[in-house]
Order: sequence, then C-alpha cells, then structure tokens
Amino acid sequence: METHEVFKIKDIQSPLMHEYSKGDVYSLHGKSRGKVFIINNTFKDTKLERTGSDVDVKNLTDLFQQLQFEVVTGTNLPAEKMVRFLEEERDNITTWTDIDCVVLILMSHGEGPYIYGNDEIPIKLTDIIEVFASNYCDGLKDKPRLVFVQACRTVKRTDEELSKLSVKFKKQQIQPKTGDQRDSAPYQTENLTEVKHPSADFLVVYATPEGTLSYRNVHTGSWFLCAVVWIFKYHAKHEELQHLLIRVNRLVAKGKGSVEFGQKLTISEVKSNLRKKFYFFPGVYGDPPKLFEK
Repeated sequence: METHEVFKIKDIQSPLMHEYSKGDVYSLHGKSRGKVFIINNTFKDTKLERTGSDVDVKNLTDLFQQLQFEVVTGTNLPAEKMVRFLEEERDNITTWTDIDCVVLILMSHGEGPYIYGNDEIPIKLTDIIEVFASNYCDGLKDKPRLVFVQACRTVKRTDEELSKLSVKFKKQQIQPKTGDQRDSAPYQTENLTEVKHPSADFLVVYATPEGTLSYRNVHTGSWFLCAVVWIFKYHAKHEELQHLLIRVNRLVAKGKGSVEFGQKLTISEVKSNLRKKFYFFPGVYGDPPKLFEK
C-alpha cells in the first residue's frame, strides 16, 4: 500500500465523469480540494499510550496529500484545546472559494458519545464536529464535511457522569471575510421548500459501533484507518464515497482481535447527512470536460 500512489482518472469517458457536472454530485475539482484536520492524542508515556497511531498519521497524510488536500495535524491536545485548535484553523482560512471539502480525523480514546483529550478529560464529539457546522461557518454551506473517528465507544459511566467531567463550549458564528464569495457553484434559485439544516452535508464514520471497542495494531496502526487508506488509495478513482465505505466496513470486519481482547470482531459505522454523491475525482482538475456539459 505504501509503495503505490493514489490511482488517477486517465479515461475521461469513465462512468463517474458522466456525473461530474450534475447537480446531485458535490463539486470537487480544484487544484487543492480543501483541508484535512487530524487530531492525534497519543497519551505518550502514560499507561494509556496509543502506540502505533503515528503510523496512521503518516498513512493518512500521504493519502490525502495525493488526493490534493492540505493536511494540518494537532498532536496531544487537551480536551478544550481540541476545539480551540480547530476554531483557530477554521478562522485562519482566508478564501473559502478554495475550499471544496473539509475532512476531520479524530484519533484518541473514547467512551460512548465522548472522546478524550490528551489530559484525559472527555469532550462530546458533537462539540468538536459542530465547529464546521454551517451556522458557525458560512463558507462551508452546501459543501461536504467528512469526519472519521478512531476511538472506542464502550460505556463505563453514565452520560450524566461524563457530562459533569467534560468541558463545555460556547461557539460563535464567524463572518465571511472581505472579498469572500459564496461556495463553488453559481447562484441558482432554489426550491423554497428545501431546508438547509446546519448539520446537512456531514458524514461521520466511526471505527466501531456505539458500546464496542475499536482496535489498533502497535506496528501497522488502527484497523479502521488502515482500511480507509487502503480502500481509498485503490478505489477512489472509480467509486462513490458510500460504496468506498462499504468496502471499508467489509475489510474492517475481517479482522480479529488478539487473545488478550477475546479475539473479538468489530465493524465500522456510518452516519450520513450528505445530500449529494461524493467522488474524490483524483487527478481531475478544473471545469468538467465540455463533452459532458448539458
């Protein structure tokens, strides 16, 4: 996997290219597709150390750079700083027209709907993900936001107990900067019955279903993120995202935990609020070929 680059689309008559200019496919055609934010809490030098997560960071960085994303990584962040780091990076984006998509990858220990900062303080996953909700970030309206969560989701304490321990946040909407323009597509009159929910255009993929463990190999990284990198590298050129994630799920399900963990199996889990099809279009830049224009 590490010796092969992401496969490019060379044949403009590829079936997915026929959908490139349609309104039911997200626009992803810039030289830079957007940003990938990776938060990797390793809990280094503690009994909770997540050995092997650095392999995931390397593999993910290689993958998304080849898919034409800029990758920004935050390592060993306390719970509160996880949100502040993302807010600062978000607010530093000066030209939203250059952002077709945002990818958020969270790697840490977790419990139920919470994920842990490197200070071992829990924070609700929704508080992190909502940093990129359209009601807080107008520049991301109608654009896809992909979230990958590598963390266990077992429940040892009640939601009330976790809530008391977790940090709380007040979020503010950021205003478009001078000279910014609305999204990628030209303005079109929309159906007045269409509701633009702030959580629309999100896809969240968990390494494991709620209430279960996720697994990580100290040499090769986590099962889930390894599967994401492998499948995306070899199949992103010709399959839509939901189909890619079916492949990811099938690959994750083939793993078996060590004897220490009872040789348990797991699968990944997808929650999607996407409103269009999503293709990475590796190797395709600029406007759709005129051959396929309506």
